[in-house]
Amino acid sequence: MELLIQGRNFEVGERTRDYIAKKVRRLQRHLPGIDTVRVELNEEGTRSQEHRMVARVTVSVNDGATTLSGEERGVNALAAIDLLIDSLDRRLKRHKGKRYRSEQAKKSRESSPRFMSPEELADRD
Repeated sequence: MELLIQGRNFEVGERTRDYIAKKVRRLQRHLPGIDTVRVELNEEGTRSQEHRMVARVTVSVNDGATTLSGEERGVNALAAIDLLIDSLDRRLKRHKGKRYRSEQAKKSRESSPRFMSPEELADRD
């Protein structure tokens, strides 16, 4: 898994990079096919202190076949990353569930006599 961390309008410290790497490893537990994770942190000049830091993540799964992305705002970089990783964690679980269910449906259709031709049924007996 390749992890790219980029800061805009400020420098991303070593402590923050380690924290992001630790959180991203949590995503890989659910879906080991993750190839690239791109994290972008941006500090915006807003009136609200609660929404000053913006974190964007793009996750590439199975050589770019699927791309999941998300964006969250927080008081600081760590808070924004926490919110974003929780959100992406739920999305990856949902993605994995959909993929698993579709594969199970294909397998059940292949082995079900209801979807077999009469020739296949005769060969099966």
